Amino acid sequence: MNLCDAFIVTSIVIAIVATRGWSIFPISTTDKICVSLSLVMIVIWLIKRNHFTTNLISQFILFIAYFPTFSKLWYANTNEESFIMWGGIWLAGILSVAVAMRKKDLLATIYALRALVMVSIILILMLSKIGAQ
Repeated sequence: MNLCDAFIVTSIVIAIVATRGWSIFPISTTDKICVSLSLVMIVIWLIKRNHFTTNLISQFILFIAYFPTFSKLWYANTNEESFIMWGGIWLAGILSVAVAMRKKDLLATIYALRALVMVSIILILMLSKIGAQ
């Protein structure tokens, strides 16, 4: 599934860049950090072949990737995010935590808990913007 995801995302990016140019993709500091850590993760995988370590690194990268959304919501006067979308992701996170813990799958539990905590923070920030202006 991950290889398929990578292929689809890469295809979409190539299609957008080919039709609109690279300027619509400004590269932020967070992007640079995440790409750098991804390269480090690949090197570690090539050297150690340790799926646990590389999975933890990927969780850390995903953790960092939420911060631009946190920042945007923190400084915004109003919420522009979808409660339906983020609420659905939050519900999926709860179910994922339950399934991962029931199966006693440590990596799946770490992934699900990280996602649930990060999405919960987003929802709290979104809720803080209700009535604000």
